[in-house]
Amino acid sequence: MRSNGLRHLTVLGLLGVLAVAGPAVSDGVAQNLQNGSIRGIVRDQNGDPIYDAVVKVSGQGSGFSWTRRTDRNGVFRFSLLAPGAYDVYAETLGYRPRLTRNVPVLGGAVEKVDIYLIVDPPPVVSVDTVSFVGGVRSRTRPGVGQWVSETELRTLPDRSRDFLDVTRLSSASTRDGGFLGLPGSFTGLIVDGSRFRSAMHPNLSSDAFRTSAFPRSSLAQGFLLRNPRDTEWASAAGGFLVGQGKGAIGGSRFEVFGDWTGDAAGIWASDYLEDNPTGNSSYRGGITAAIPIVQDTTTLDVGFEGWNLELPRATPVGGAALYDELLQVLDPADQPRFEDLQRARLDVHKAYSGFARLDWAVSRRTIASVRVNLSGINEARGLPIQGYGQGWDRVTVEGGDLSASAYVVSEINETVGVEVRAGFGSSTRDYLSGEVLRDEDGIRNPTPATTFAKYGLGVGSPATAPGSFSKTSFNAMASGFTTIGAHTLRGGISADYISHDYEYLFARTGQYFFTDPLSTLTGEGWFAQTDARAPGSAFSTGDFGVFMQDSWEVSPGFTLVVGGRFDYEQLPSADIVPDPEWRRLTGTPAEEAPGGLNKFSSRLNLVWDVGQRGTTFVQGGLGVYHDMLSPGVWNEILTANARPDVRRAVGDLTSWPELPDADEAPVVGVQHAIL
Repeated sequence: MRSNGLRHLTVLGLLGVLAVAGPAVSDGVAQNLQNGSIRGIVRDQNGDPIYDAVVKVSGQGSGFSWTRRTDRNGVFRFSLLAPGAYDVYAETLGYRPRLTRNVPVLGGAVEKVDIYLIVDPPPVVSVDTVSFVGGVRSRTRPGVGQWVSETELRTLPDRSRDFLDVTRLSSASTRDGGFLGLPGSFTGLIVDGSRFRSAMHPNLSSDAFRTSAFPRSSLAQGFLLRNPRDTEWASAAGGFLVGQGKGAIGGSRFEVFGDWTGDAAGIWASDYLEDNPTGNSSYRGGITAAIPIVQDTTTLDVGFEGWNLELPRATPVGGAALYDELLQVLDPADQPRFEDLQRARLDVHKAYSGFARLDWAVSRRTIASVRVNLSGINEARGLPIQGYGQGWDRVTVEGGDLSASAYVVSEINETVGVEVRAGFGSSTRDYLSGEVLRDEDGIRNPTPATTFAKYGLGVGSPATAPGSFSKTSFNAMASGFTTIGAHTLRGGISADYISHDYEYLFARTGQYFFTDPLSTLTGEGWFAQTDARAPGSAFSTGDFGVFMQDSWEVSPGFTLVVGGRFDYEQLPSADIVPDPEWRRLTGTPAEEAPGGLNKFSSRLNLVWDVGQRGTTFVQGGLGVYHDMLSPGVWNEILTANARPDVRRAVGDLTSWPELPDADEAPVVGVQHAIL
């Protein structure tokens, strides 16, 4: 086993400072993280508050509306609003009504809208209409991150249409969703407050369909949080990709694009490739709808998307030269295996996704929401262009994701509220060994993974396939929040249970290393293979946490968020089978591991409206973040329980491109897990 060691990852997030333009943000009264609020004061033209004015908030696209009256201080407040854009209308007798359009509402934030009415005796013949000018108001919150609006989710360029694509909009992230220099596997995904992480291959750095169950059309907005302020969110060391469902804000549309063969072919089509006789195409389509079940009370959002993307892959650099050398050493029957080295190939991505979300305003102070997302994927990497090849490909990835969550939020009064949330996730990924060879004698054994150092190229079936990975997760959270003076306090408990089932062993089909093709004739190379009778493992982990944080408005325009979180991560150490032979030979145990890890996470975040002018902000964050132990490491440890045989040989390897026999590559020992 590689010397990964048994460790957990801790990341220290450092302070970030940003100067931006726009009005300040006030976190205001208690709130949950999935819904937002609009609050403000209705004043006359002299700045005096107006009592008993009527204020109506309407969701754009849905037309749903809620009405309140101002108190003696002219204050109005609408809480537990679904993320999206709203119109705010205010009127009272003796004044001209005013309509403020396009007020953005973000999850976990309070948007401040002050309204000034001009004296105008009856009858009313006009309405003052203005557009809300918030600048970067909604983007400026304690912590370091980036907000992505619904407009950006819908219209900006994307590659695979899923939520992970929005990380490409940030200069601080990588193509696979990584933050802070860490890989994408350390980035947490949270949708409507529930965590989801798809099954992933432990030896591949990225997964193009990691968030396929969450297409952009299913979300009203998103956040890229590199240094999140909220202690409720944990178990990710590289940041969070946070999405919030549409709720009552939505509409219906149908969209499709594609390029087919013939004159319509373009950048998405592959028939422009030389000598491609039939052509290939890409297309994508979908439909979403927001359905009112009960006016202003219950809505249902549904949607479906499907796509087929065929992306040509250029001929590998050095591939033609490597193929020419292989022709000098291969039997004619084996030459067709490697013809693709001199030709372009296709990566074919096929997927579908569907979602449904039900939002119910139980009462003025209580809301409930239920969401279900699902997807199915099929990805073939390195297919021969149609008209070429011998009916084989490199790797095919198949799988599916299912995510479901529900939450209830209730405000007991103006300053106290509670929230309960639960989620379920299921994910599978099957990596199929792609190379299937056919000739007049039938199906032949695939070529083991082979690397030629001279060209830096590999041929044959990769050492990372086959593999099958599945996981099932449950999570629950209960919290309370309250406002006391300038402090907004939030605290709660959470629990996660994750079950993994792996069937995988690296280099199970064997791997060769040669300097160049001529070395295959002299046998000057290296070979290794790990062969297990039961390659894989099944295990479960858990995480139990308690958190508390305080959002403190230190002074007008300056907000400080301080929080802490304690987690206990339960580890499957009891599943490790002791190895008495190792202990006898070395005198040291190789399998001792703790039953769990104690983890403490801290948060310190701020936002400062310099001079309270709404033109310059300083924001930043400092914290400690913990990721959960990689399930891939645990699979290696537990697979070693079966003591898989290790075959190895250096030199005298003349069987390539077939596997060496037991004389050429004998069993030299068994694999151990050393912790």
